[in-house]
Amino acid sequence: MRSKSEVIIADTLLRLGILYQYELPYVYQGKTMFNPDFTVLNVRKRECVYIEHFGKMASEGYRESFFWKMRNFEKMGIVQGKNLIMTFEDADHQFNIKDYLKTICELCK
Repeated sequence: MRSKSEVIIADTLLRLGILYQYELPYVYQGKTMFNPDFTVLNVRKRECVYIEHFGKMASEGYRESFFWKMRNFEKMGIVQGKNLIMTFEDADHQFNIKDYLKTICELCK
């Protein structure tokens, strides 16, 4: 894991009985596009759900990656609230897993 917040997300997924793969390459049209932080299989729906944690939003280079993802996710069929959960933090806004528990349970179980 690359951050304390990603460890919290991983621990929460395991505590909820949700298995995941960390930074599994996302392949679209035969090409690896990016490595989502977490890939979860919603067994009931037989669909993948992706969790992306954006923890360095104050960093200009990091924001570039964020905006690339926002421009391209929908083209790749990755849609917030359907098969994507985005979590955020920066120096002024602390990450709190409680803010995301309901969405994690709804999309990943």
